[in-house]
Parts: sequence; structure tokens; C-alpha cells
Amino acid sequence: MIIGVDRQRQSYLQMNARKEEQKHGKVTYLKLDLNAGSKFAGMKLDETKKICDMSISGGTKLNPLNPSAKVYTEEELEEIRRTKSEEILRKKREEESKTIYVEDVKFTHKELEACKDVAKKAISYFSKTSIGLDYEDYAKIGIAINTVNTYAKKNLNEEQAEVVNNGMEKYFNSLIQAEEKRHKNPEYLIDNREGVGTTGELNKYYALRHKLDKNAAESFKKFVLESHLPEDVAARFIKNLDGAVKNGSLEQSATNIEYAKKIKTLFQNMDIMDEASVKNVFEQYEILMTPAYKALGFQNSYFDTRVTNTIENDVKKFIS
Repeated sequence: MIIGVDRQRQSYLQMNARKEEQKHGKVTYLKLDLNAGSKFAGMKLDETKKICDMSISGGTKLNPLNPSAKVYTEEELEEIRRTKSEEILRKKREEESKTIYVEDVKFTHKELEACKDVAKKAISYFSKTSIGLDYEDYAKIGIAINTVNTYAKKNLNEEQAEVVNNGMEKYFNSLIQAEEKRHKNPEYLIDNREGVGTTGELNKYYALRHKLDKNAAESFKKFVLESHLPEDVAARFIKNLDGAVKNGSLEQSATNIEYAKKIKTLFQNMDIMDEASVKNVFEQYEILMTPAYKALGFQNSYFDTRVTNTIENDVKKFIS
């Protein structure tokens, strides 16, 4: 271990150490303190070599430019390493035992870091691939909160657990509130008409519509009329465009917020360590989501099993 010398000089010293090993069968190490390094810094390499050679070849003789320089045996160096490792561990224990207050509740540094790791993992499981929050996403939110609650109950005291659990609730509530606010943006509208969709219940679960911009619709109408399409085809296109401006197009985002929160609570309160509890929640999810998916036009018949398949795919995601 060379301290306070540049890489070129360090390489030279290491080369000499290898020579000593070949000559005597035991490695010797030259350790120079930081002050010695500053003295070497202004010297030419050849001058440095001469001084280092004197120290190495002289065994325990002191370096004339650095009275504290010493040749260490392998055993001595191992003791230095052991002492340094113990010091590192001591400092780490001191750091972990530091007290940190979060909302007037005491945590050790170690406890707080562990809580952060669990929370980050739980949030990472909640992945979004679309813009809006669907009912499936509310189930994922419930699972994420449940994961943190389970950890807190097992590893923290009552006050600490309350702080951590409230933090997770606040985070996901902010996402839900942002979604509700998005629904009120000018480019969206809530379709409150009854009897919409194949089952007549589309707006009970999915009432959000994205309005087509009027200017964009007019431009597309012009394109349709100039394309020399058959009159009935062109008329159908224009009718659909007028409908998209007036009523908007469907966006698959959960608009029955109470229904969505019911699903969230269902997963949030299940015992994730109990197989029977988990199985029961999955069965309840199927009961709740079957009419919602049918409202979207999914079917369950001999030729079309999209309701069952979609719910099964949801459950696989929850399990993973």
C-alpha cells in the first residue's frame, strides 16, 4: 500500500516489492505518509527511485527525506487492514444507530433506509402503461399499500408504522386526485347518457371521452370529401367525426371512483401471507370486474372468452 505518491512512482515501488518477494520469499511494502508524498511530488523520477531503493534495500532503515517511512511485513500489513476494517464497521454501526425524526416519530437511520427501500419496491410494482387509471390499477395500488403495511406491522412499532403507512396512502391518493382532476380538463367530457354500449352500462364504468378538436375534424372532413369515396362511406365518416367532436371517443379510464376505491380497499385489506385470503380476493375481483369488462363489449361465449381471459391476465400480474 503506497500513500502519497503518484501512479508512476507507485508502480516502481510495487516492482521493487516483487523483487524482494522473489529474493527473500516474503513481500515487503513501503508505506509513505501524506507529508512524504508532498516531498516526493516535486522530485524527478530518478531521484525518487534512488531514495526508494535506499529504503527498500535497507530493510527497516528510515527514508532520509521521510523519517516516518517504514517497510512493513505481510503480517503487519494484514493487521493494518484488519484494524481499518474494524474502524469501517464501527463507523457503519454508529451511522445506523443515528436517530432521525419523521413527523415527530423517532427512527434509526437503519430503520428509515429499510422503509425507503420497501416503499420504492412497492411503488415500482405499480407500473403504468396507459394514461389513465383503470380498475386493474386500483387493485395494484391496494397491493402496493398492503405490501408496505405488512412490512411495517412486522418490523416497526405502532407509531413508526402509522407514519410509513400514511406516507404510502398520501402518495397514491395524490395519483388518484390527479386522475380525477384530469377528467375535468377541457379536452375531456363525462358522458352521462344511459343505455350506452352493447350492455347499456358502458357509462356506469367508463364514461370518460376525449373530444376531437373542431379544427382537426374539419380538416379531416375536407380530406374525406376530396378523396372521391362512395357517398354512403363519406357520409358515415363525416357522421363519426361530428360524433367525435360532440360526444368524444372512449378512453379506458375508471370513472366510477367509488367502485374503483372498493377494489383498491379489497386488495389493501387482504392478508397477503394467507393463501385462502388471497384466493378469496381474486374471486371477489372477478365478480366486480365481469360486468365492467362486459360493459366494454367483451364477451364470454363459446367463441369469445375475453372477459375470463382478461381477468386471468390481471390476476397473473397481481401474483407476479
